[in-house]
Amino acid sequence: MSFPHWGAIAWGDAPTWGLLIGAGITAWYARRAFGKQSEELTAFKTEVQHGQTLIGQQSELIKIQSGQLEEQRKLTTEQIGVLELQRKDPEESLDQRKRDAEERDSAQAAMVTTWFGCREITITEWAGQQITRPERCGGPSSGTRQICRS
Repeated sequence: MSFPHWGAIAWGDAPTWGLLIGAGITAWYARRAFGKQSEELTAFKTEVQHGQTLIGQQSELIKIQSGQLEEQRKLTTEQIGVLELQRKDPEESLDQRKRDAEERDSAQAAMVTTWFGCREITITEWAGQQITRPERCGGPSSGTRQICRS
């Protein structure tokens, strides 16, 4: 097989051949650059998709946390009520104990007053003297006992 024009190639066609070879090299570099840009674009699209997925996940997480925060607020409100009751309970218990102690003291004072004939007893009488109940309250003549402190 022979090409009819091969023998007829002249040196003047060399610049045309140079341009053809230069165009081929340029096309090769352009194709490489296009491939690289295509890879970068694909990577960029993947990143955007991952970013959108991440934004969606974060949005769902924020909704969940918002619901949890609302539940926590409700629980905190309930706990405040319980804590108020717990704070009041010891105070009321202490008040009740004071009332009970006053009632016991009052009852004991009434018993002592009844025992000693409705008169006031001083510390010196209680500490060093023999005290008896008066006759009208059932003193020694009625057979009751005497209280002695030594």
